[in-house]
Amino acid sequence: MMLHEAALSHASKLAQRSALVWGKAQLTYGALAASSARIASMMRADGVRPGDRVVLYLPKQPAAVVAVLAACRLGAIYVPVDPIAPAAYALTIIESSQPRLIVTNAE
Repeated sequence: MMLHEAALSHASKLAQRSALVWGKAQLTYGALAASSARIASMMRADGVRPGDRVVLYLPKQPAAVVAVLAACRLGAIYVPVDPIAPAAYALTIIESSQPRLIVTNAE
C-alpha cells in the first residue's frame, strides 16, 4: 500500500477524526479525501496523467498536503517548490522539471 492510499483509507473509517491540525485549523480525514479528490479531478481536466510532473508552488500548510494527495491519486509526480525560496532557484526547479501543471494559491 502506498502512503497516500493509507491516508485516504482512513477517510472511510475515521471521516470525522482530525487528519491535519495547523494552528487552530483542522482538516478531517473526510474533508482531506474530498478536497484531494476535487483537486485531482481539476488536475485530470487540465491533462495530468500518470507519470506527469506537477509543480506544487505552495507554502507549507494543509493546502499543500491536499495537493500532494491529489497528485498521488493520479499517479503524477509532485515537485514541491517553496514560495519563499529565492526566485532564481524556484524557476530553475520549475523549468528543469518540465511540469504538466503548476499548482499555486492566490498569494
